[in-house]
Amino acid sequence: MAIQISNANKWRDLFNPLRGLTMSRAVNYLEEGERGAYADLQWLYRFIEKRNATLRGGKRSLLSAVSEMDWEIKTVEEKRLPKGYTQAQAEAQATALRSAYDAISNLTEAIEFLGLAEFRGFAHLEMIEGNVPAWLDGKPGIVELRPVQQWYWCRDGLNGAWAYNSGARSGSVKGEPVDMSRFIVREIDDPINEIALIAFVRLQMGRKDEDGFIESFGVPSIFAVMPQNVPAGQETAYQDLAEEVISNSRGALPYGSDIKTVDAGARGVAPFRSYQEALEKEIVMAITSGALTMLAESGSGTLAGGAHSETFMRVARALARRITAALQAQFDKKILAAQFPGQPALAYFEILANEEVDTGEIIKDVAGLKDAGFDVDPSQVEERTSYKVTRSPVQTPGKGIPPPLPNRATTADGGDAEREPQDITEDMLAASLDEMLSGMQADFKPVAERLQELLTDAQSEEDLQAGVKLLMEDLPKLAAEVGASDATVTSWQKILGAAAANEAVAV
Repeated sequence: MAIQISNANKWRDLFNPLRGLTMSRAVNYLEEGERGAYADLQWLYRFIEKRNATLRGGKRSLLSAVSEMDWEIKTVEEKRLPKGYTQAQAEAQATALRSAYDAISNLTEAIEFLGLAEFRGFAHLEMIEGNVPAWLDGKPGIVELRPVQQWYWCRDGLNGAWAYNSGARSGSVKGEPVDMSRFIVREIDDPINEIALIAFVRLQMGRKDEDGFIESFGVPSIFAVMPQNVPAGQETAYQDLAEEVISNSRGALPYGSDIKTVDAGARGVAPFRSYQEALEKEIVMAITSGALTMLAESGSGTLAGGAHSETFMRVARALARRITAALQAQFDKKILAAQFPGQPALAYFEILANEEVDTGEIIKDVAGLKDAGFDVDPSQVEERTSYKVTRSPVQTPGKGIPPPLPNRATTADGGDAEREPQDITEDMLAASLDEMLSGMQADFKPVAERLQELLTDAQSEEDLQAGVKLLMEDLPKLAAEVGASDATVTSWQKILGAAAANEAVAV
């Protein structure tokens, strides 16, 4: 059953709980909530989340931080698997769970709504069934986790069973029974909005008093001194003229008049700003779980800004872990029990709250592997660092350029003498290719791999020379991949071309 909003509760759309809101009424709503009558309290929560800038900003930031985190389906480590169960069974469960989460059309919205329980005290998601997308399997399954707004719920007592208050009736603790196995529920005993509501009412009362203070004392008091010898009976006319001039801040007064203003110091110091800041800090304290570093006054500097960011992300990660636990216990369990009856949970959903990427550390790890003689796939580096990377060749003296086939000799006086060209036998060709392979750096990996395959797989001289020809054709493409210099490519081509033609070569 998908719970729908009834026409009977449209009256609530026209009800603004902020009109005439007093501290007494706010406390009454909180007491109703303790008894399980949530309709009025939750409707009021919705309004203060929209009207108070501090609460709205904290809510948006916290829920957005969680919804932007990636999620993954993980398996129990092999060494932690229950006795008698295998990694293959864990992977099968992971595949089923991943398909179940992929089929949910509003997963991000559902995660945010579960996070909203942190503010309102509870959240219910109804598991809506339908045909899952064809690209998964097209079979019937859960396709939506539909949020049910908090003012439609009630319970008889603080720990009573949940019931559906279809009309969102005020003060009601009785409603329609609901099969809770169809819902994912998250409850919080000390929601943020309980503190925010009291602070909100006090803020509004304080601002009302501040408006009155500004109206009375914000504009300096101005008095007009009448000139001497005002004709009898003309005092009122002079006063009316003076008030008109003062109110417009411009005009002319009779000769001898004077204007006096009251010293600004006589107004005293307004206490409202510090009072409002103290109430806003209470809301921030509630959102950040008492993290005092969020309240640092100096928030513009790098150090202060970093402390604020880290504190906020710590709170967001903690919230993500609690949402993860709710989904694991109520959704994962349902899916795995249906598809793998009798098996313990060997796979699980997780919001990746703790897996932050430290780009600097990743680059250090890659460099360390390089120094140790290992290569890292560029695609993996790009995935983890978000940097677009290409290989750059590093030429080491005496290495990186394939050794030439000798065709010159040294004379007794140190000069060069021409040597007769000689036929290249299979052994000579293999030896030359071996030298070429050993001289290559890791940056020439694609060419080195091809040479290694050629030396390993060739069964005859004909196979070897055919492979050399094919490699020579592919050299421009391979060179482009590794960023090899033109001189290096030319050397490779000369050697491979001569080898393929069974000729001597001058390099």
